[in-house]
Amino acid sequence: MKTKVLVLAKRLPWLIPFLYSLPEGEFRPSDIAKSLGTRSDYVRHCIRVMSVEGLVTRVGEGLYRAETSACKEAIKQLNVVRRGSTYIADLGGHYVVLRVRRRYVRVFTVPRLLAERVLEVVKKHGEARVSEIARMIGVPGRVAYRAALVLEAYGFIERKGDLYVLVCESACGDSDGES
Repeated sequence: MKTKVLVLAKRLPWLIPFLYSLPEGEFRPSDIAKSLGTRSDYVRHCIRVMSVEGLVTRVGEGLYRAETSACKEAIKQLNVVRRGSTYIADLGGHYVVLRVRRRYVRVFTVPRLLAERVLEVVKKHGEARVSEIARMIGVPGRVAYRAALVLEAYGFIERKGDLYVLVCESACGDSDGES
């Protein structure tokens, strides 16, 4: 059951905010929609997708129950971080940045290699603006911003004003074989 949720979340990453917000026990779609700040249409669509897989069942008029333990385990394995209405997840070869909006959930993919390149630029220069990072690695500013957002969410860099700075050398894997 746990792997079914994990495979589903990797295949359909827009489900991640829904999985993250699932309460224990019974729930109404409107309650989850309110907590996410989105429309009930999104939540009902998530319920339909999950019910086809046998992960959500209807228990009464407008009430549903989900396999919460399997969902929480998948969220843990994907290393999901929530920052306001933004969710960041590690899907293996890439990260996803999900922005929950009133009418939709926007999914952006950030390749792991791009995040590593952004981290290298910040390491090399000590601090850098997104525009400088984008120019140095040859990508648009929005793409560099999303990669920096991923690195910030996982604690590798932090934002100080409009600059991104390295948090610490040890958090970024700079150990020289010492323990």
